[in-house]
Amino acid sequence: MSLSKKRGLIVLDDQACELIYGEKLVNEVARHVELVAPPISKEKLAANPSLLKDVEVIFSGWGAPRLDEELLAAAPRLQAFFYGAGSVRGIVTDASWARGIRITSAYAANAIPVVEYALAQILFSLKLG
Repeated sequence: MSLSKKRGLIVLDDQACELIYGEKLVNEVARHVELVAPPISKEKLAANPSLLKDVEVIFSGWGAPRLDEELLAAAPRLQAFFYGAGSVRGIVTDASWARGIRITSAYAANAIPVVEYALAQILFSLKLG
């Protein structure tokens, strides 16, 4: 069994990176995964898709790249996609399912604060009338 780290990349908007992961979590990811580059936006990745050639895992969130045929062709070793936000509907494609990419989402962790916020807004709106 090889003890080498998986090669990975963090791909999302700069502001989302700070809100979702922050410096502490990015450093923690880097302890367990060999990051091939610093966190990068999907636009910068599109300009340099060669960064994906050895990537096995991607960490992402708001501003995630779509896991379409073009991205998957550039990332032949991709095995897992960790999405630090809610629904993956906008990024997952039939091509990613066909490739067997493992996909996780933080939807469960986001559910409670979203419900609490929605309830607070409803209660607040009732006080205005």
